Amino acid sequence: MRLALLLLPLLAACAGAGQAPARLEGRVELAPVCGNLAVEGRPCEPKPLAVELRVLAADGGRPVTSLRSTADGRFRLELPAGDYLLAVEYPGPFRHPPRAVHLEPGDNPFLPIVLDSGIR
Repeated sequence: MRLALLLLPLLAACAGAGQAPARLEGRVELAPVCGNLAVEGRPCEPKPLAVELRVLAADGGRPVTSLRSTADGRFRLELPAGDYLLAVEYPGPFRHPPRAVHLEPGDNPFLPIVLDSGIR
């Protein structure tokens, strides 16, 4: 009986071990970048950003991991299934509230993140 009680947390931790992790991919961009300065006939594409991303547990904000997006704004990471908050760290006035993300085993969602430049 005592051995069973000692093994219970270990068995609970291993219960999800056979599940496929989820892969979260996305791209971070700054927009708009032209506003009233846009020239007719020329596209005003969002600007990709290399930023620091923090993944937090949704049930209290405990840090899970962090990573940096590439120069073209892309990021990819694998996480166990669960609920998370994705926070963007970027200097300057550009803000983006933490984004709630729910992942199921084997998920592979694409998450676009657009920081508001404030240009109108």
